[in-house]
Amino acid sequence: MKISLFFIELLEKSLENIVNNLSNRINFLRNNHYLPNSSSSLLIEIEEKLTQYNKEFHEIQKTHIKNKNISDRHQNLLIYIKIVNNLSTILNFIENSATTDFNPSVFYLIEDTINKLADNIGIIINSCEDLNYYEVNLRNLLKNVGISNNYFLVILPKYFKDDIFHLTLLFHEIGHFMDSYYRYSENIEKIDEIKTKMIEKIRKKIRGKSNLIEFARFIEKYSQIFKKWLREFIADYIAIKIVGFPYFLSFCFVMAEVKGNDDSSESHPPNWLRMRILRKNWIEDFMNSVNNSNLNSLINQAIKNTDFIFKKPKLFSNEREYFEYWDLFEEISPIIKDKIDFEFPNKISFQFEEETINELKDTLKRNVPPSEIFRSGEILPIPVNFASIINAAWFFLIENNGNYNQTTIDLLLKSIENSFIKSLFLRNR
Repeated sequence: MKISLFFIELLEKSLENIVNNLSNRINFLRNNHYLPNSSSSLLIEIEEKLTQYNKEFHEIQKTHIKNKNISDRHQNLLIYIKIVNNLSTILNFIENSATTDFNPSVFYLIEDTINKLADNIGIIINSCEDLNYYEVNLRNLLKNVGISNNYFLVILPKYFKDDIFHLTLLFHEIGHFMDSYYRYSENIEKIDEIKTKMIEKIRKKIRGKSNLIEFARFIEKYSQIFKKWLREFIADYIAIKIVGFPYFLSFCFVMAEVKGNDDSSESHPPNWLRMRILRKNWIEDFMNSVNNSNLNSLINQAIKNTDFIFKKPKLFSNEREYFEYWDLFEEISPIIKDKIDFEFPNKISFQFEEETINELKDTLKRNVPPSEIFRSGEILPIPVNFASIINAAWFFLIENNGNYNQTTIDLLLKSIENSFIKSLFLRNR
């Protein structure tokens, strides 16, 4: 179809207005909003790319106008429109992040974790109205506009925005990103023992089936469900590795509070199974490793309050097709745990120090932000990380039978902020 010159010129004028609007949005964000490091860095990259592509576009268009090549001029315009749309989409995420009403301390704790992964990883935080946490890898979208650094989007529910205790659940989403970054699930799928157990389950399921097409479809479906469930279990293990016991407690608490749909699905294993496997493969070892009698008593008290979650439910007809997966993942979970334990980077693996956690818990009881500890031989107090703060907070919560108030939340948020700032000071001293 022949494109009219009038139509092309109209599109070019509209596009010029859109680009000017993008530039204005970028300047407004920079001058009127606090932006975390990741958002600020990505904003700079967007501005650079917009300037670069705008210059290239106009230089190419000048050539086509000179040669009166309407078709190539139109094609160049379509390519640039797609780039501008992608840049606008990325900018939307940054704008949503800048206007979300999460406490800045939340950004501190997330960025502190991400910065320890690698230098070229950034995170953008948005909020949503439902009760789920989400992770979106922006790699493909960024690649389309020539941005090579890894950024990913974490979407947090507004329902929990003021509840520091349940922000531990966002580390499951960070776990998904780490799984993709380090290729844990991809490597675990190749372990011979896991492949053998999968084949055994498939053989039992397809016994008696003679239709080769039906047979092939079943194997494909089984494999896809296995891969999706595996990613969820791995993300749970990573969250536990980063933040420890509070991830397990927070998940159990939300299960009891929200009471959402807990059925198996093609994309997710049931929550009761996820927590049952965590308890079997991590929590019980953790309980046995804690020697402090006060902390050990609080752990046992918390576990007792979550007992109702771990009973395998009755097998309803809509769950029957997933029954084999329940057993399979209970069998292979120790293999998954050993693989993650062996390959997980020590620099972000949380080490539970009983003396530190107990001291921070008692500090919080005195209505003082538990952001640092004093050690003999040290002139200055030592800032502690988010995982230590939130572990102390949960033990404080258990000791107080689940009772806390806004002062507790404020103290914890201030602790995260103080700890982050002091850590930066010591790092750059």
